[in-house]
Order: sequence, then C-alpha cells, then structure tokens
Amino acid sequence: GLLGSNGTIGQSILDHMCVDVVYNSNSVPGHVDHLIVAAPSGNRLAVNQGLINDNQATDNVFQMVCNIAPQRVTLISTVDVAVASNTVYGSNRAELEKRLQQQFPTTVLRLSTLIGTRIKKNILFDLKHNLFLNHINPNAVLQWCLLDDLPDLINNTPLGQVRNIVSEPISNRDVLAMFRPELLSNSGPQVYYDQAPFIYTQQQIFRAIGQYLA
Repeated sequence: GLLGSNGTIGQSILDHMCVDVVYNSNSVPGHVDHLIVAAPSGNRLAVNQGLINDNQATDNVFQMVCNIAPQRVTLISTVDVAVASNTVYGSNRAELEKRLQQQFPTTVLRLSTLIGTRIKKNILFDLKHNLFLNHINPNAVLQWCLLDDLPDLINNTPLGQVRNIVSEPISNRDVLAMFRPELLSNSGPQVYYDQAPFIYTQQQIFRAIGQYLA
C-alpha cells in the first residue's frame, strides 16, 4: 500500500511500482502487509515558515498508519532529520520516524535533494523554468538523490534499516558554474549537507542534472 500518493514522491513511486492500495486522508483504512509512507508534505519552506500545521499533519499520518496496521512500514523521510533537527520540518519528521519505529517494523529512507521529472521545486526546477533565479544560493552545499531509484531502494533496503539516500556533497556554486555561470554573483548564507555513506558520486549527479536540465 501507499500513503501519500498525491505528492511528488508518491507520484514518482506510482510511476515505477505496482501498488495494490492507495491511501489518502479520506480513505477508509484497510489492512496491507507492507505500507509505504510518503507523507506528510515535503514542503520544507512552508513548514518552517508556519504556513502548514505540520504538527497536526504528522500526527494524522501516524494515526492513519495505526489504523491501517501494516505488518511492516517503509517511511520516506528526509536527511533534515540529521542535518536540520532544530527546525520544525526536521524535528517533526524525526518524531514520526521514532513513533513508527516504536509501533511497527519500520525501514526509513532519508532522502536528500531530489532529481526527477516530477520535482516541483528546488534549484534544478528553478533553473529549468527560470524561476526565482535571484534567490539561488551559490553558498549552499547539498546532497542529491535520484527519484527513479526509489523502487529499488524500497525493495532492497533491509527491514529496520535507517538509510541516508545521499550523494557526495555538491556546491551550488559548482552547479551554477557548469550550467548557469551568470548567477554566480548571487549571495546567500552558508548551508552544508554532508551525511555519509554516499551512494552517488558527484559525477553521477552532474550527469543526472545535465539530463534534467537538457
């Protein structure tokens, strides 16, 4: 089963996996053996700015999983649990991880910045669609993951493992230098993601970025 089919990650899972039951906030719970949880909202900015009642949303997700009562859970989480645990977004997802792990056999996949055809925000989306270019921060160092790899990660990560789905750290400055050098004069605060072990090299990510931006 899949909980959270309307978001970017949920839609990407449906693109590549056969799912027997899809749940949303209006669904009548029904039992499944394995539940993939791709909720609540992944809009980090809106959550941290208080534009979303994230405490309620996170609690609703947990209650929905309890009502479904799967034999095992795969939670699609975020590396912000480790990197930005002092934010509302990071701390609430850390709490959701903990609550699900206490209640069910749970595998956790912590995603980093996404590359995929269904993304609707981030530096790559903005570059491709010429949006908010003045806000792109060259001083951010991010890690990346490929949405198309999610089915293999879901199917092949051992039950109970917590896994960071990350690349080697890549500076936005290097991305801009390669694809949009005219934006290198932008400014912004230092941001640094560096979770290990890495499952993608910089070369793999730059190749995927080039394919996305083409």
